[in-house]
Amino acid sequence: MKLKALLTLAFASLCSWQDAWADDVVANVTLKEKNSLSTEILALSGIDDVKTVTHLTVTTNPGVQLGDEDWTTLKSMVSLVDLDLSQASAVAVPERQFDSFGNLVTVKLPQDLTAIGSSAFQSVRTLVTVEVPSTVTSIGGIAFSSCGNLEYCDLSACR
Repeated sequence: MKLKALLTLAFASLCSWQDAWADDVVANVTLKEKNSLSTEILALSGIDDVKTVTHLTVTTNPGVQLGDEDWTTLKSMVSLVDLDLSQASAVAVPERQFDSFGNLVTVKLPQDLTAIGSSAFQSVRTLVTVEVPSTVTSIGGIAFSSCGNLEYCDLSACR
C-alpha cells in the first residue's frame, strides 16, 4: 500500500513537472526594423499573445535598435522568465522597464547598451542573473533595488 502511494505521488510530481514544462512559450525573433517586436513574436506559430512568452531571445539586424514600442511590448510581457537581448541593439533600458516583474530570472542586456534607467529592475524579486555589458556608463538610482535573489550582476567592466 505504501509503495502504491509513493508511486502515485511520484507520478503526480512528474505530471506536474511536465505541465510546467508544457507551459513554457519560447520565442526567438530577429527584428528587421525598429518597433516590430510584437509583430515578429505574433508571426511565430503557436503564439497569439506576447504576454504568454516565457523565454525570449531578440536579435536585431545591423543598424536596427530597439524602439519605444519594442520596450512597451517587453514591459507587457509579464510571464518572461528568461530574456536574452545580447544580440540586439539598444541605447538604454528605460526607467521602470521591468519594475516588479514577478517571474523574471535571467537577463542578458544588449552589448552596445550605455545606460540602465532608474528603477529599471526595481522589486524584481525573482531576478537571479543580469549580464551587463562593459559599454554601460550610467545606471540610474535604485535600478536593482529590492532584487533580493540577485546573485550575479557583474559591473566591473563598466566605465
